[in-house]
Amino acid sequence: MAPPRSARWSAVLVTAGAVAFLLAGIAGFLNAAVVNGTAFAEHLNDIRRSEAVRTEIGREVATAVVDAQPDLIAIRPAIEGAASAVVGSPILDVPFTAAVRSFHTAMTQEGASSAVLTLADLGATAATAVDAFVPQVAEYLPADLNLTLARVGGQEGPASTIIPLIQLVSTLAWVLPLLAILLFAGGLWLSPHRRLTLVRMGWLLAITGAVLGLGVLGMTVASWLVDDSTLTGAVTSAALAEFREPLLVRFLATVVMGGLLVAAAGALLPQVELDRHIRDALRAAARRPESPALATARGLGLVLLGTGMVLFPTLSAQVVAIVAGLVVFFLGVAEVDAIAERSRAADRSRALQGGGDGQSGPRRRGRVRAWWLVPVGAGLAVAAVVAALVVPQALPQGGVLDRVVDARRGCNGYEELCDRPFDQVVLAGSHNSMSVADGSGWFLAEQPKDMVSSLDDGIRALLVDTWYGQATASGGTITADRSMADAEAALMATYGEQVVASIRRTIDRVRGEQGEGPVEPYFCHTVCELGATRVLPEMQRLRAWLDAHPREVVVLFIQDAVTPQDTADVLTRAGIAELAHTHVEGQPWPTLQEMIDADQRVVVLMENRGGGSELPWLHQGFDLVQDTEYTFAAAQDFTCTRKRGRADSPLFAINHWLAGFTRLVSNAEQVNAHDVLRARVDACVAERGQLPSIIAVNWYDRGDLVRVVDELNGVAGRPALIG
Repeated sequence: MAPPRSARWSAVLVTAGAVAFLLAGIAGFLNAAVVNGTAFAEHLNDIRRSEAVRTEIGREVATAVVDAQPDLIAIRPAIEGAASAVVGSPILDVPFTAAVRSFHTAMTQEGASSAVLTLADLGATAATAVDAFVPQVAEYLPADLNLTLARVGGQEGPASTIIPLIQLVSTLAWVLPLLAILLFAGGLWLSPHRRLTLVRMGWLLAITGAVLGLGVLGMTVASWLVDDSTLTGAVTSAALAEFREPLLVRFLATVVMGGLLVAAAGALLPQVELDRHIRDALRAAARRPESPALATARGLGLVLLGTGMVLFPTLSAQVVAIVAGLVVFFLGVAEVDAIAERSRAADRSRALQGGGDGQSGPRRRGRVRAWWLVPVGAGLAVAAVVAALVVPQALPQGGVLDRVVDARRGCNGYEELCDRPFDQVVLAGSHNSMSVADGSGWFLAEQPKDMVSSLDDGIRALLVDTWYGQATASGGTITADRSMADAEAALMATYGEQVVASIRRTIDRVRGEQGEGPVEPYFCHTVCELGATRVLPEMQRLRAWLDAHPREVVVLFIQDAVTPQDTADVLTRAGIAELAHTHVEGQPWPTLQEMIDADQRVVVLMENRGGGSELPWLHQGFDLVQDTEYTFAAAQDFTCTRKRGRADSPLFAINHWLAGFTRLVSNAEQVNAHDVLRARVDACVAERGQLPSIIAVNWYDRGDLVRVVDELNGVAGRPALIG
């Protein structure tokens, strides 16, 4: 039996009301969060102050400064920290929000004057802060260093399109809620079974809230998946998290409203005389307790409450508004429940008189139950989307199928090198390979990329320092107590006088934190406070690279403040020990091909303490290597005089860098140039009568290190064959 026409029209109106309510929620969200200039400015201000955004802006500023003055790479972490602190500082709240409101006005209001949203107005504040943090940097800041976010001219460009949309959203934000109420009222008025219509209305509201919840979930998942290691990604992730909150409020309010309607109309709520309970509560609050102790406590409580309302007027107004809103809402629910109760009484009366709902009753109850399919289906769909997006990210990446198989037939890139003994092959080396500009928190960086990335650029000898370090709660690293005495003794010998004071201030600041992680080997340069990388994960990355490049031979030359036993332990855990070649002193060196065939492709050398007979693969470095001096102030000071090792040591290392830390990059550009580097190497070969095994430089990407190495190996311009 078909439902009466009034029931069909009622269903249409109620459904249309739910759609209007959904659109009203979206329009209201946009109106409150985006159209409202003050709220929009506050949201953007919160985004500016988020940790990821200010960190990435700090990096952008540091990049701009270092590009202008490359030698400032030595203090890049300080520049990043200063810029990040400035960007996230509360002192910028007022000028930043004012700039955003100006921009917002030009984008949303007809006739508004043009606006330029830049950080130019913040320049004086930023410059003052940078000068306070790192005074040696301020004089190098480029005069045109400026972050322009948008330029809007009057009503031209994007404003001509945005303004009509803004006006439409503003109109819909109040029209749609009114339309939804009228449609709901019309559907309820036409319905022959109003209790059932109220139940359906509640379910529709709950489903509307669930749709808004899908938006909240989507924004949440998107904020998780966005890569916040770039400025664009950091801003996007922070914006998704920030603008999710207003939508979350609408989602919760709509779901709660719908659920209460279902509960009230479905006889799941008891009749509640809310007005009587409110009156009783007010009388109880106004009545003075007879007990002096309770009366005193009540008086002190009122004093504290009044004081709080005076000190925090905005918060107090919000609390009062929330309480009043809840009271009004539950008064409305009580009224709905009363209407539903009258409807239920009428249903019972008809049932007693034999009228009932006929066969339509069970069918209608079935339809009510069928509404569960919609939220359940929506939940399953959301779960499927989340699984598709999140599960692949959580699965282990890489594996056998992802390994890059090196198909070259050469050795270290060239077939000509395969039959040469190891001590007759020249290797490109990086001095202080762990001290890298692309690492986190490294002061005085001496190389551009991390160790494993440098291997892709042709470096085959890694000169590193190991110390005992300990992680701090903030993510930094301190030198462990067992290494601190040696580190302090080496500090003055390692750094020039002009940077020692700055280094000590940095150390004192960082060492104010307590170490909370285990004491373990770190790659550090004298002191871990100036930069540190855990040895184990970096060596695990080296093992992965060696697995992916099975025809490469690498030297690991360690200036060790870590015991041989602990060094062996960490290299064993990383899988490096099983690839280590053990050389017997006095015996000829194997060829690169023989080392590759035996899969013993790593030569480990220790500056201070070798492994002895217990760990023979940890070679005492200067039993096998003779090197040159390394404390040259200028290129004209270069000599080839032996510094360490014996005159008959089979391996020869040329240390080719200048000792100053204030001109690291420009010095490298000068001394790594082909003519300078090749002339030095030729002079050392003539003087020492031996081809170098390692040529170690700072900033290996500046100049012509790899070119000179290829020339010495006789393979310049002839890359390995691909098979």
